[in-house]
Amino acid sequence: MDIVNPVEDWLPTTIWNKLCECAEKDQHLQNLVRHTFRDQKKEWKLLYESDGTIEDSMFPKNESAINGKWSPVLKLCLLKSFRPDKLPHAIADFVRR
Repeated sequence: MDIVNPVEDWLPTTIWNKLCECAEKDQHLQNLVRHTFRDQKKEWKLLYESDGTIEDSMFPKNESAINGKWSPVLKLCLLKSFRPDKLPHAIADFVRR
């Protein structure tokens, strides 16, 4: 997927490329890289720069979902590419639910 990183001033190209690779496999993530990052830059930057535990409420709105929320599995996919340092805690939280 060849989409220009709309937040290249704070999101490294390597991470953007990983998100684009994931987007090739999932329709919701395609919308993320095509529109959501551009339209919700501030919200994604807050998530990217978070020092603490990533909470569900920190995820920006999912414009592809009727309820506006990311599914638990898609959140894990996003964290794997976007914040791999936060993935172990997110997986443990996923398993506990």
